[in-house]
Amino acid sequence: MHALCGVACGEISSSTSKTSKNSLRMHHHQLTCIIVCRNTAGMMLLVATFLTTSTVHASPPTPSANSYTLVLHKALMFFNAQRSGKLSDHNHVSWRGDSCLTDGKPSAAGSPTSDLVGGYYDAGNAIKFNFPASFAMTMLSWSVIEYNAKYEAAEELTHIKDVIKWGTDYFLKTFNNSADTIDRIVSQVGLGYTDGGKDTTPKRYILLDAS
Repeated sequence: MHALCGVACGEISSSTSKTSKNSLRMHHHQLTCIIVCRNTAGMMLLVATFLTTSTVHASPPTPSANSYTLVLHKALMFFNAQRSGKLSDHNHVSWRGDSCLTDGKPSAAGSPTSDLVGGYYDAGNAIKFNFPASFAMTMLSWSVIEYNAKYEAAEELTHIKDVIKWGTDYFLKTFNNSADTIDRIVSQVGLGYTDGGKDTTPKRYILLDAS
């Protein structure tokens, strides 16, 4: 009886010892996992902070207000460079001169006008297209209505009004505005297969037209 009890107690003690060791091992593994996980999280946080800081430092500086003013001025100067006709003294494009001063003369059969001098060239040739030009003048006019104060602050209000007026003054020449009913309107001046092929400065169009 005592022997059996001793064996049983020995087995229980041995079993308890093994269980205790297994518990200690599991506890040790859990602690190790927690430490590793914490270290990994810390490293990830460190890398994220570094990347964020690097990204912020790598961002380009915010352009100053003067930079936007310069861009606006140059954008409007594009229209000055595209002008057709007799240029004013304040056009401020040194390499441009008068061009196409005979547009509309002699008046073509059915044309509502004999004076089509002025307006804007559509691209790098001697053709004037009314539809894209009228869209451009509309958008510029709308921008002045919306951002009048901004143009004034940038000292470009007078400039953009002059740009718009040059375009609209030409549009008024493209139809008989004194008639009760407007039944004809000029939508294009120039021919794509001839004027589109004149690879020269606009002021030389006068010489080419006369030849």
